[in-house]
Amino acid sequence: MDRVADGHISCPLNALVSTYGAQPAEAVLRGMYYAGDLERRFGERFPMAIAMENQTLPQGLGALWAGAGARHSWKGICGCATKMAYADFQRRDHEVYWWRGLDGSRILMKWYSLGDSNQSLGGYAEARNPSEAVKFINQNQAFQKRHPWQTYGLFGSGWDDLTTLSDRFPKDARRLTNDRQKVVVSNMEDYFRAFERQYGGQIPVESRAYGNEWDLLCASIPTPSLRW
Repeated sequence: MDRVADGHISCPLNALVSTYGAQPAEAVLRGMYYAGDLERRFGERFPMAIAMENQTLPQGLGALWAGAGARHSWKGICGCATKMAYADFQRRDHEVYWWRGLDGSRILMKWYSLGDSNQSLGGYAEARNPSEAVKFINQNQAFQKRHPWQTYGLFGSGWDDLTTLSDRFPKDARRLTNDRQKVVVSNMEDYFRAFERQYGGQIPVESRAYGNEWDLLCASIPTPSLRW
């Protein structure tokens, strides 16, 4: 918690990444109880919450997060085990936007269009290959058109590895920094603060449900399981 307090690392409000479309509101709130306990014990706030890997996103989730104190979120998807068209993942309307709830609450959301795999931009391991990710940002004109702002965030490296221990990112940041761009190692929260400060008044506002898919798969399990 000392390292959280000094900004070295960050922690989300939700300890687990879940299929939220299959949860009642109470379960979503209970999933943040531990973070709330840490906030009260140590006097720190956790301003970020995440719903990762699933291709879909329920509309009401952002309002529950915002009510618990979340201000930011990022989403990287799998693009796998899905009946949805992959091409739809590659052309999102907005790369960064204010996710507004029906109650008027809002969260700053970073949800990039998916590249050619979930280890590229828009995936849940989009920073697994920093060189390729930075190259894509600099060269892909379609992405640049959808994202005209000059502050970018690339998060997620471990992918499906059982353990991820690495000191490569400071080295990568130094190697990729030049007279045209500055690459920094982020605790994620500093990215959101910088982006909001620079572009918060320019980005679009979206209030939209992205449905359920894996969530429905989970919800279908109890009945056949009980028959056993």
